[in-house]
Parts: sequence; C-alpha cells; structure tokens
Amino acid sequence: MKKCIVFCIATGIIFLHAQKNCSFKLGLENIPNNFAYQLRKKGIKSVGLITNQTGIDQVGNRNIDLLLERGIPLTYIFAPEHGIQGTITMEKEVTDTVDAKTKLPVISLYGKYTGKNFDLAIVKEIDLFIFDIQDIGMRHYTYISTLLELLKMAEQHNKSVVVFDRPNPLGARMEGPVVESDLISFISAAAIPLRHGMTVGELARYFNRFVLEKPVRLLVVPMKYYTRSSCMRMLIAGLSPNVQNIGSCRGYSFLGLLAEVRPFDVAIGTDKAFQCILLDDELAFGQEKWEILSTQLKRSGIDSTFYRYFSSRKKKHYSGLRLSIPDINRVRSFDVFISVIQFFKNNGVTIHFSREFDKAIGIKKVRTLFSQDTNTCTSFSQLIQETKNGVRAFAQRAQPSYLYKPRPIVG
Repeated sequence: MKKCIVFCIATGIIFLHAQKNCSFKLGLENIPNNFAYQLRKKGIKSVGLITNQTGIDQVGNRNIDLLLERGIPLTYIFAPEHGIQGTITMEKEVTDTVDAKTKLPVISLYGKYTGKNFDLAIVKEIDLFIFDIQDIGMRHYTYISTLLELLKMAEQHNKSVVVFDRPNPLGARMEGPVVESDLISFISAAAIPLRHGMTVGELARYFNRFVLEKPVRLLVVPMKYYTRSSCMRMLIAGLSPNVQNIGSCRGYSFLGLLAEVRPFDVAIGTDKAFQCILLDDELAFGQEKWEILSTQLKRSGIDSTFYRYFSSRKKKHYSGLRLSIPDINRVRSFDVFISVIQFFKNNGVTIHFSREFDKAIGIKKVRTLFSQDTNTCTSFSQLIQETKNGVRAFAQRAQPSYLYKPRPIVG
C-alpha cells in the first residue's frame, strides 16, 4: 500500500501586494515547527528541490534558506529553463552550477530548446522531491513542462513529490486550444488549454490523475485563504529575462504567440517586452491603421498608445502600440490573438509563422487558415467555437483537480 506523506507546506509569489482585506497567506510562511521531525520520522534523509529565483516568500526570503533553517535535508537543487537565477535567455543551454550561499549543487533540467532528463545516479540518492516554481499561466511557458517531467520521473522511480502551490497571475480564465496529440512537445507538454487557468498545484493533481499511466505519491499543499476571485494586484519581478513585471506577464498571454509570427516585434530584450505590438518602420504601416487597431483592442479590454523605439538588437526603428491590460480576466487572449493576426493580414501585412508555432499554439488549423489566400469570418468563428467546446470538455474533466473557488472561467 502506498504511503501518504502528511505534512503541510506551500509557497509564495515573488512579490505580491494584496488590497486591504483581500490578503492570503503563502504556505512557505506557514511551515510547522515539526516539519523536519516528520521527514525524519518517515525516513526521508535527502530532499531535492526544483526551484529558481521565484521560490521566495512575501518578503524575499529564499525557499532554499528557509528549508535549511528548519532542518530540511536539502542535498540537491534543480533548475528549469532560464536557470536558478532566471537570467539565461530563452532556449539557451542551462548548465550545472553551485548555489553561491549554501554551496549545494544546482543541476540543470534544461538543455538548448528542450528539457533534460533527471540524472538517474542523483535520483537514487533522493528520497523526496519538492517543486516550488511560479508559473505564468500559459501552457507553452516551460516551467509546468518541468513539473510534468518531474512527475514522470517519480512515476518511473517510485519517488514522492510535494508541490508548493502558487497563484496563477493570469487569473481565472481558461481558454485556447487543447493540444493535439501529435503536437505534444516540451513547449506543449500535455493536452491542456493554452491559457490553463489553474495553479501549479492543480496542474500537478491533473497530471497525476489523467496524464501519468500510474499516479505517484503526490502532496499538493494549497495556499491559505486564496480564491480565484481574490481582489489582489500582483507584481511579478523576474519570472524570466523578458517577463520582469505584471505588464509583461499579462501581455505574454497573447504576445508570447505573436513573437512566433513574422514580421512582428514585441520588444523582446527591452524593459517593455511582451507589452508592445510593433512593425519595422520600413513597412510604412500608417499611424491611422494603428489607431484602428487600438480601438479594436480597447473593445477586448486592452488599453494602448502609439509607441516607437529603436531596437538595438535588430538595428532598426519599430513603431506600433504600447499595451496595458487593467483586468486580465476580461481579456480572451486566444480570441485577441486571432483578431490581431486577421487585422494585419486584412491590411496587407504578409504573415509568416515560425517552425515552432504549431507546437506552441497546440493545433495546426490556425496556420492552415491564415495560409489560405482568403479568410472568411465563418472559418475563424468556427475555429473559436471549436476551441471553446474543447476547453469546456477539459474544464469538466479537470474538476477533481481544482483546489480553489470559484472554478476557472471557461472560454
């Protein structure tokens, strides 16, 4: 009979500011005094922590230090894409290193373009794995891919896993395509919606029940007093080199995909990354057209102003819109993405999708429709409706995985 690990611990977001009377406690601040004793009692002598710079409490204390101070036997740290400090740019190799303060080894779980397997020699040394990383809320952001790889490893090697839950910074909305089976990859690791509307803890529960062949010993520790409708304002700093604030985080909900489409520039490499839609000045896309797009975005809950900058990375001037999203729950990101691409194609901009686009969005039909000589509103309306039907089916299936109220907003 499988053992049940019984102890309570959860995690924080990088920086979280809650409005008055709307705060909730992060589990990392609620570790019981007998936590280390419970581990010793269960014979756990070695713990591996999968984390990065997001693994801190509300005042900035690292989970690494907090766990060691409590006598938790950390022996290895594992780092996802962007590395333990979150400073390595996307798709670049993450190498093994050492934590400067504790001298603990930091093992990379990310190679160039994809995840790395766990070193089996190290796995044998570890009794329990803890996952504590802040997700962004989009399927193609690879931190949850690393979570799934952890669970698969635990399934194969009979290891126990604890997930410290964290908020979903993109709110409660669940939308976008569910991945087609032949497009499963590290940037779309499981058949879940594009914008999944769940926390990492809920996703772990879903993966364990519906994705793994055999469930592992999994403990998800929920946040205290958290609901999906919490009236909080979150400021996220440093999820990755190009997601340094809440503006970039919210914009990533559809501009992460737009970055896979030429000729668009989304200000990657600047402090406004994923907060802009821009075109090379050489394309001479008139400001009056940008004003029309601005009005269109406003109807979708997105504010914008005209913006121009010089890209030191591309050595060109770009013009377009600087975006702001006051309420992310009002924005249907997938619908906005489709309407933006339609707008530019209808205004004479030639669209080219990257090699990885289908994997990122999870279906082939988007590329197919936009590759046709003519677009019809009916075709795209059907696509959006089909997508919403798929999300509704997923949301129903995922009900046993939910930890918080209300349920995600579907569609």
